[in-house]
Amino acid sequence: MKQQIASLGSRGVAALVDGLIYVNLAVMLAARVVEETEVAMVMDRLMTFLAMIIVVGPLVLPWFMAFLVSGMGGGIGKLITGLEVVDEKGERISYWRAFFRNQIGRAVSGLVFGAGYAYMFKDKERRGWHDHISGTYVVNRGNGNAVVGVFVALALVAVLGLMLRGIVIRVGENMPVYEEVVGEMRDEFEGAAKKI
Repeated sequence: MKQQIASLGSRGVAALVDGLIYVNLAVMLAARVVEETEVAMVMDRLMTFLAMIIVVGPLVLPWFMAFLVSGMGGGIGKLITGLEVVDEKGERISYWRAFFRNQIGRAVSGLVFGAGYAYMFKDKERRGWHDHISGTYVVNRGNGNAVVGVFVALALVAVLGLMLRGIVIRVGENMPVYEEVVGEMRDEFEGAAKKI
């Protein structure tokens, strides 16, 4: 491998940025639910939120991440920190290889309390099980760095804090609406249970 292998710190910052992006997106969807003051709209937005989190996210996100890794060398966190996922020749990997690495490889790395990720500390090339399984390396691309990633992560945390503050305030203001929603849901469940 001719390119410089990425440090574990840079990889960690990249993963942190990616995770914060996903959390911020989920909280933005939740904020849309709590801003409503009418029961019907709260229920509608709640169903949309659940569909996005439970259905769309797991179906769309894996394909999108494989697209980013194969087409650009990594997710947004890796792009910001100047990292790239490459094969043994130092070239970008194919879409299906990226999909396999992200879905199957990472699932294997997460088994046994994340042992596949912890293995990066032992491996001289700082490769996790998901990298070994898919024949990939994470290298420094030269543009961007972990310091920029840290600042992006801090900005994402700040935005997250502001959104959560707004949600808490909104929930307090709209509590009677939520009590009505919960009451309607309870009545529906009780009615369905009596039919069984």
